Amino acid sequence: MGGLMLTNNKIMNNYSDHGGGIFTTMAGTLILDNNEIKSNSSNSGGGVAIEGSGGLVILTNNDISDNFSYQHGGGGYMNSPGVSLFFEAIK
Repeated sequence: MGGLMLTNNKIMNNYSDHGGGIFTTMAGTLILDNNEIKSNSSNSGGGVAIEGSGGLVILTNNDISDNFSYQHGGGGYMNSPGVSLFFEAIK
């Protein structure tokens, strides 16, 4: 199990089929702290998409706003049994 920590980034104006801003298949720890995740779009999870099983996701002090999804979750989408999610408000 590995991990990834993203701090103080601007992730903006991206498009992808899954997770316009960030896409991960969980197997470890993902920490997002003090990031701007804005104006991204996708079919699933405009700002952030999390798939897979197991792991830990921690979101603190992020501005996740103005993202769009054609199907599921404009700000975020999680299809991850067994993932623990800790977060603050998502705009």
